[in-house]
Amino acid sequence: MEAIWQADWRLVPAVLLVMLGLIQTLLGVRRQAIGMLLPVRDPAKALTWLRGFRQTIVGLALLGVGTAWLFGAAWLLAISLIIGGGELFESSLDIWGLTKAKDLRISITIRR
Repeated sequence: MEAIWQADWRLVPAVLLVMLGLIQTLLGVRRQAIGMLLPVRDPAKALTWLRGFRQTIVGLALLGVGTAWLFGAAWLLAISLIIGGGELFESSLDIWGLTKAKDLRISITIRR
């Protein structure tokens, strides 16, 4: 692990990660803005914004990982992976709920 962390060639993949993260972040922010501009009664408003949020979080995590690798900041790598992974999981679960909620049937069985 130390060899990859301190390698002389890390500049190229680290910069590529930063650039990819920046592009993802900008596309996610754009998608969030589109979601915010949709009418309040549009059922796709929350879903569009949330998909943009997830894309923004993934972009910021990639940006953080690339920057951490570039400057050798282990604390930034840990924060980027932990927060990025957690928010990715949570937003994916929310998106699943928004897309599948209409198909869920909840029934309560009372046994006597």
